[in-house]
Amino acid sequence: MEIDFPFSISQFAFFQRDELEAAKLEDYFETNKPVCHYCILCKQRITINPNFANFDENEIELEFFIQNKSDLLHERIKIKHAYTGLKSVQIVSEFPYRQFKLIDENEDALIDISKATYVLERPEFYQQVINKDYLDYEILYIGKSFPSNDNLPALSRIASHSTYQEILEHYNLAHPDKEIFLLLFSFKQDILVDMPEELSREDAKKLAKYFETLYMIPKSKSYNESILLFEVALINYFKPIYNCHFNKNAPAKSHRSFKNTSEMSVKNISILFGLDNFYPRLYTSKNERNGEYYIHFKW
Repeated sequence: MEIDFPFSISQFAFFQRDELEAAKLEDYFETNKPVCHYCILCKQRITINPNFANFDENEIELEFFIQNKSDLLHERIKIKHAYTGLKSVQIVSEFPYRQFKLIDENEDALIDISKATYVLERPEFYQQVINKDYLDYEILYIGKSFPSNDNLPALSRIASHSTYQEILEHYNLAHPDKEIFLLLFSFKQDILVDMPEELSREDAKKLAKYFETLYMIPKSKSYNESILLFEVALINYFKPIYNCHFNKNAPAKSHRSFKNTSEMSVKNISILFGLDNFYPRLYTSKNERNGEYYIHFKW
């Protein structure tokens, strides 16, 4: 009997360092699909030009700067509005111009946009961007956290993780034109079992129920093995520069961390790695930019 494990991302959320304290995971994730994995990412730093704002009766035009080492790439986007008799548009922003708001002649807020780094990747603006490659996220590190009653990993724990601190202190200093992000995600898991022909329908149902109990219940030992399998497959494929373990070689199937998996004769792990309704792409130095990755990991 051969067993395949297909994985895919269920839900996800992005956070920057200054967003961690106020973030609430329960706003993004279901309790039956807890956060089990995260990526530390980097992207080019994006700021708004506080001195540029054009408008007419239909649209407001803004300009953003994408930093690429010592160069600034200029991107202008047009935002539709429904204000009648608009007389003035002003950008309110302080150095380093990462956050901003738009106000009219009465100092009333016009559009609910606050962070420059997220604006250009929004679906309604992304197609206007000329330098789309500079909106993509590089994966620097892939990590896991086993779920518990409070839907871990808690953001504060990730923020204090030694690798996260190392990236902030060393990588960020060496690349001042980039910013660091956290991508948290939960996963969906199916089980494909090649049943022996002689197995009765009743026994097949019992076996399927057994798998469901064994591998689909968060906080069970076997569910934790699935979390580790997902992490191993991702690291082995993407080879992020800050991952040491599993980067070149996967752990032996006889490793004690995979006791249940080895007993169940798992042969293949497949992952559809992509983010729904998200336009920028993910990549590493070993992998080209792509919106979706089909990862096959033979055990």
